[in-house]
Amino acid sequence: MHSNSAKILFYNEQNGTGILITQNSEKLPFSIEAWNCYETMPVLGLSISYELTDKKVSSIHCFKSEEDKEDKEDKEDKEDKEDKEDKEDKEDKEDKEDKEDKKPSPSLCKNKKLAKIGDELNSLLQSSSNEINTLNTKIALSMDIAETMHSYFEKLKKELQKREGYKKVNGRMDYSLAKRFLWTTFNNLVDIDSNIVTLRISSISSDLKFVSTLKESFDKKIKYPMSAFEDIFLTSQEEYIHVKEMTQEITQRLSLLKNKEEKLSLAKEKKKKEIERQTDTAKKQELTKELKVINGTYVDIIHMMAKLQELHQQNTKKLYEFEETYKESFYKKFQTEAKQHQKNMTDILNAQTYLLDSVLWKEAKTSQAILDHFKSLSIDIELNTKTYLKYYLSTLDESKTSEEAKELFNFYNYLVEQEKNYVLILTSSTQDALEYSHFIQNTSKNLCVKAFTSELESIKWATRYRVKIIVLEDMLSTTNAQKYLDYYHSNIFSKPKIILLGDSRNIHPQNYTIHKTLPKNISTKILIESVNQFLTA
Repeated sequence: MHSNSAKILFYNEQNGTGILITQNSEKLPFSIEAWNCYETMPVLGLSISYELTDKKVSSIHCFKSEEDKEDKEDKEDKEDKEDKEDKEDKEDKEDKEDKEDKKPSPSLCKNKKLAKIGDELNSLLQSSSNEINTLNTKIALSMDIAETMHSYFEKLKKELQKREGYKKVNGRMDYSLAKRFLWTTFNNLVDIDSNIVTLRISSISSDLKFVSTLKESFDKKIKYPMSAFEDIFLTSQEEYIHVKEMTQEITQRLSLLKNKEEKLSLAKEKKKKEIERQTDTAKKQELTKELKVINGTYVDIIHMMAKLQELHQQNTKKLYEFEETYKESFYKKFQTEAKQHQKNMTDILNAQTYLLDSVLWKEAKTSQAILDHFKSLSIDIELNTKTYLKYYLSTLDESKTSEEAKELFNFYNYLVEQEKNYVLILTSSTQDALEYSHFIQNTSKNLCVKAFTSELESIKWATRYRVKIIVLEDMLSTTNAQKYLDYYHSNIFSKPKIILLGDSRNIHPQNYTIHKTLPKNISTKILIESVNQFLTA
C-alpha cells in the first residue's frame, strides 16, 4: 500500500471521527479505529501519513514520510536497547531496595495501576464487541397479540370462576366506597375482641383483599393501556426483552467508559507535563512509554464509545418500531376483551364486601366484649355499618372536613340510599306506568318507584340500584316479559320479586321466579297491596 501525506483538518473526541486534508486539498473522513500512533492523539494541524483501502482511510501514522518513519524506528530500536539495559539495572536496584525496605517503588505502582486499567478495559471491550456483532435485523415476534391476551385472560377467568358462588349472595355493597371504613371497622372490632374472627370471616376477608388487588391491577390496565401493553404483550416477547436488557447494559457501559475517558484524559495531560519537566533521560523514557499506553487505551475507549453509541441508537430505534407496530392493535383488542370481565369482577368484589360486612356484624353482636364497649361509650344503636358510621360522623363537621372524611360522608349517603326499597315498573303504556308509579310511591317515604316504557332505560336504572320488586306486563314495547327477564338476570345479579301483569302461560323461567301474576288493567289498590306484601315479607 502506498502512504500519502496529509494534515488533520478536524477531529471530534466525543465520537472519534475527523477529516484529513490532503496535499491536493482533498478532504477525507477518518475514524479513530484507523489511528496507529499511540504516542499522541489526533489534533488540528497535525501532519500524518495515511493509507487508503477501497477509497477509505484505513491506516494513519504520525510521520510525514517513510524517511521519518525509518528514523523513528531506528530511534525506537536504540531507545528499546537502552531501555532494556536501564531496566535490568533498575530491576537489580529495585530487588535490592525491596529486600531493604519491603516497599514497591512509585514507578512500579503506576505500572501495576495501568495494567489493572488495561485488564478491566479489555474485558469490557470484549464483552461489548460480542454484542455489537449481534441483532442486525429487526426484532422478531415471539407471541402474537391474540396469544398474549388469551394467556392473560385465561388466568383471570380461572380466578373469577373460582368465585362464581359469591354471585348467589343476596346483596351488594360498593367496595370502592366502602373499603376505607370497612377495614377500619374490621380492625376496630378485632382489637376489642379477636375471637369474632371465625374461619369464615378470615377466609372472606383474605379473599376480598386478593380480589381487590386483582381488580386494582386490572383497572390500571384499562385506565392506562400502555401498562397493559407492557405487562401482557411486551413481557411475552423474548427478543424484545433481550434487546431492551442489552440496551440498558450499553447505557451502563457508556457511562463507565465516559468516566474512564475523562480520567485518562486528565492522566494524559498530567503525564505530558511530567515528561516536559523531566530532565533524566531514563525516567523520561519510562514516562513516555506510560503515555503511550495511556494514549492507546484512550483511543480504544473513544472507538468503543462510538460503536456502542451507534448500537444504542440502532436498538432504541428497533424497540420503538416494534412497539409502534403492535401498540394500537393491542389497545383495541384489549379494551374489547376487558369489558367482558370488568363487570363480572366488580360484582364479585361488591358481593364479597356485602358478605364480609354482614357476617362481621353478625358475629360482633354475639360478643359480650363488643357490646360492653359500645355500652361504655353510651352508644345505644343497632350494630351495623350504617349506624356505626353515623355515630362516627356525628363528631365531624361535614363542611370543614378533609377529603378522607368527605369520602365517609359519601359512603354514608350511599348506605342510606341502599336501605330504600326500589320498585321498577315497566309497561307498554305510558299512562299505566305513570299511574302505577304515582300511587305506589305515595304509600311510603321509604319507597323509590321508577316507571318506564323503554326496556333499555329500565335496565340502565336497575344497574345503579338494588331493585327489590319488578312490576311488568307480559307484552312490552319491543319485546316480551320472558326475553326481558332473561336479559335482566344475565346482566344484573340481584334477584327481585316479580309481579307479572297479563298471561304467564307463555313464560318459562329458568333463572328466576314469577312470584305473582295479576290481570292487566288491575286496580291500583290491588297492585299496591301486592307490592306491600312483598315489601313486608
